[in-house]
Amino acid sequence: MSKALSLGFLVLVLHLVLSVGSSLAEEVGKEGRSELGFASEFRVKVGQATQLLAFWGESERSFLFFDIYNIAYYGLELGRAPEVLHILYERDLPKEKVHSALKDGLAKNLTETEYKSLSVEVRELLESIGSDIKKGDSLSVMKMSSIKLDFHYNDQHVYTVTEPLLIAALWDIWMGKHSVVDKDALTKYAK
Repeated sequence: MSKALSLGFLVLVLHLVLSVGSSLAEEVGKEGRSELGFASEFRVKVGQATQLLAFWGESERSFLFFDIYNIAYYGLELGRAPEVLHILYERDLPKEKVHSALKDGLAKNLTETEYKSLSVEVRELLESIGSDIKKGDSLSVMKMSSIKLDFHYNDQHVYTVTEPLLIAALWDIWMGKHSVVDKDALTKYAK
């Protein structure tokens, strides 16, 4: 997921989400917007429980002179679910670039053996991304637990990942040692 990979991965991620229970994601606190336009809080609902997650930071993903997307991180406690990465796309992206970016991001965060062991899950994830991303679209990547990662595209649940190794590799695309964005900026206000 170099530049094209990042773009592709993000598009892929936005089509990822197979549901294990109902969840809802929604930005709130619109009056307190960040520098990049993110809300001060993010509401997450799982079943009957609703939690407000605090804004912890933001970053941008760019390639050369092109802005790809802005991303914000929300949570209750650093490294503890629920956590949300909320992405706002700054340009149109063809699904093929998203596929390529996702594959590259996973390859950077998995060993070759791990990647091969997840081939079926990765293929299903890629197949779930069936359309191009448009400027202004949003993707919320919601880490609900170590065994549930939900994807909401334009506020609609689209995919859920339940394989822990794949969840960790996907999350690490933004929050791991090979992050495609400025991870320190994403966690600037984290507690």
